[in-house]
Amino acid sequence: MGHRITSVLSALNIARSTYYQWKNWHPSQQETRRNALKMAIKAVYNTNRGIYGYRRIAAFLRFILNTEVGDRLVWELMNEMCLKSRTVRKSYKKPTTTTDTPQKPNLMKNLDDLSGVLTTDITYIQLMNRDWVYLATVYD
Repeated sequence: MGHRITSVLSALNIARSTYYQWKNWHPSQQETRRNALKMAIKAVYNTNRGIYGYRRIAAFLRFILNTEVGDRLVWELMNEMCLKSRTVRKSYKKPTTTTDTPQKPNLMKNLDDLSGVLTTDITYIQLMNRDWVYLATVYD
């Protein structure tokens, strides 16, 4: 105890300017902005359960929080924080139909005039409440 800082620095072979530079160090504006953006990105990421990717987070920051930020910067900051969006698979199965009757032969390939032939199609459409409706169309 009671040693002068200059003798300690010379014993450690450290320049005085290095010590005073470290003592008076303050983060730059860019570093302060990046740290604030990291906090905002982490908040948006956690609020949305990790589903949002860098593009959606950047859009959220731009339009909701009125922050000027690019997609690339958000991508870099998310990589620094090891944040990756997770994809959520849709959990639905398209309904299927089964039939016990054998397939009928194609009777249209031998017809010369197809004016009296009607064709149909059935499409499955999933509603917002996860119910299914069927759209049947007839083509002339």
